[in-house]
Amino acid sequence: MNNYALLVLAALACASYAKKFPDGWIACKMDDPKHNECMRGAIQRTLPDLVKGMPQFGIKTIDPLTFKQIVIKQGNGPISLDLTLDDFDILGIHTGNVDRVLNNKWKSFVANVSVPKLTATAKHYKMDGKMLVLPIKGEGKAKLGLDDFKAGFVVDVGEETKGGKTYYKMTKMHIDLDCSKFHQDYENLFEGNKQLADQMKIFLNENHKEVFRELAPALGEALSA
Repeated sequence: MNNYALLVLAALACASYAKKFPDGWIACKMDDPKHNECMRGAIQRTLPDLVKGMPQFGIKTIDPLTFKQIVIKQGNGPISLDLTLDDFDILGIHTGNVDRVLNNKWKSFVANVSVPKLTATAKHYKMDGKMLVLPIKGEGKAKLGLDDFKAGFVVDVGEETKGGKTYYKMTKMHIDLDCSKFHQDYENLFEGNKQLADQMKIFLNENHKEVFRELAPALGEALSA
């Protein structure tokens, strides 16, 4: 299970079983008329603890949020791409804000979060395909930047009984992503051909909105896997 999933599980837990968790976490009652606002505040309150990490619950730090590998396979369309990002770290989550929460009686759970700026790095990437109208190929280190980042989480929730007690569990997660500016810097594009690489970097950053719009669904799917 990736750290995104653990983060969501921790958020769910904070609102339902907070008394069993660290001091200061907030328990939200389902019959509270302001339950969703309570949930929003409760999840926001967990952020500093989750940033530090909670080894007693098997949760590592979420800043950086680390993925061993992210695989994006984009089929036909303006972007057709096979992209693998190894040792992928996302930094900046500690500045995040929980904007909205909607709890559908623990059948599903919706949350919207925003971060002023995220930076992501990959110790190794491998890419081959087409970006809009241009072919692209490369392998090396990568650095990405996302300004005014927004993520919408839709989580399906199920129940599990252990020891005579019923617990909530995440059964499925979908993530929608958006940002105002998508920065991309890939080392060693076109096997080190500087002229082609520089032209591609200019092209990618000039067309960042179209590139991110095409990549966002596949990236959201990869992050929620």
